[in-house]
Amino acid sequence: LNRAWGIPDGFFCLGESAIQSVVGWVATMPIIVMASRLCPEGMEGTMYALIMSVNNLGGIVGSQLGALLTAWLGVSATNLDSFWILVLVCNASTVLPL
Repeated sequence: LNRAWGIPDGFFCLGESAIQSVVGWVATMPIIVMASRLCPEGMEGTMYALIMSVNNLGGIVGSQLGALLTAWLGVSATNLDSFWILVLVCNASTVLPL
């Protein structure tokens, strides 16, 4: 689709990554606001640090699991036979926290 619109693959990937990052931060904001209102007075910074630590840990674990799944499926630059399974599992796993 991006090629049909004249957007090179590299720019499409960078744009998608940037949009995903912004949407992720916007989605995190209600949690931070709620936690800051529920935590005891003066503990807002600690609560923010805890939320960001859990968020970062989730990102690291997710990246490692994605790399493990990629290797397990045998997906590489020259072998994309199972790439659709990788994309399906990765996209389906985004709703797991719900």
